[in-house]
Amino acid sequence: MQSPTTPTALVTGVTGQDGSFLAEQLIADGYAVVGTTRPAARTPPTPSSSGQSDRLASSHLRIVEMDLADAETIDQLVAETRPQEIYHLAAQSSVAESFDNILSTSDANALGPVRIFDAARRFAPTARICFASSCHIFNPPADVRCNESTAIAPQSPYGMAKAFAHAMATHYRDAHGMHVSNAILFNHESERRPAQFVTRTITAAAAAISLGHRDTLELLDLSAKRDWGWAPDYTRAMRLMVAKDKPDDYVIATGISHSVADLCEMAFSHVGLDWRNHVTTSATPGRTNDAPALIGDPDHANQSLQWKPTRSLRAIIASMVEADIAQLSTG
Repeated sequence: MQSPTTPTALVTGVTGQDGSFLAEQLIADGYAVVGTTRPAARTPPTPSSSGQSDRLASSHLRIVEMDLADAETIDQLVAETRPQEIYHLAAQSSVAESFDNILSTSDANALGPVRIFDAARRFAPTARICFASSCHIFNPPADVRCNESTAIAPQSPYGMAKAFAHAMATHYRDAHGMHVSNAILFNHESERRPAQFVTRTITAAAAAISLGHRDTLELLDLSAKRDWGWAPDYTRAMRLMVAKDKPDDYVIATGISHSVADLCEMAFSHVGLDWRNHVTTSATPGRTNDAPALIGDPDHANQSLQWKPTRSLRAIIASMVEADIAQLSTG
């Protein structure tokens, strides 16, 4: 039974990559966690989310279904749990999908967070909130590192929705005196990353090719550059910003960029292969309005939160390849 002194944290999107790591960290520190997932009737669980649910089995975790479009259910959950901390991670997480599903992306990623903020304002006004903002709110010139003052100029429906929610988080902080921080998250990876993301596409292909299950991998663009970090480091940063007495916005990134071609080299070399013998590029052009490079400047987080990344991208990719090999070998 939960002690009256046990702190409660609400984690939306708890079965996602970040939500699962965050819940584990909170539970290890003595929190009771209420985690939300999408309603199963609307969105069947993916193999990745099912695995996270198994991994999260704990007497200190309660998982409930919650639709980000259902304000009444959100109100009821916040009023019932009255959490001390709220981590809003749930979202439509694919930039590519946002172009095809603009309305649902806008509802989930723009209005969903506002429903969370407003429920907290009315039912848990002292809760400390972290909103998972995104590097896709930016569109900087190539090789310019983005910080908290970089102009917001999103290029995708995903980024536009995140930018709206980012601004509303600031509004609730300034207008209502709430402890709301924006975690401006640059790309971050782990073996829990779903298959539709390019990092997992590459590591899964390297694993499959090394085992003789396939011969080639086709990608759209090898030149795009991103700032990739280790997901548990990024959830640790969210907790640090919630623990600060004063809420603020923080870029969470490594400050180092790599290209998609670099990812291929790291993944294939880990299994003793030359990626150039196996990776081809599609004749079909990719999205032309993507930022060619997204690189973060984490100086504010380094100094204010005493936060630094702990794992190199090469080590991250190696762990992902090993996880994919293990899955293919046992599946």
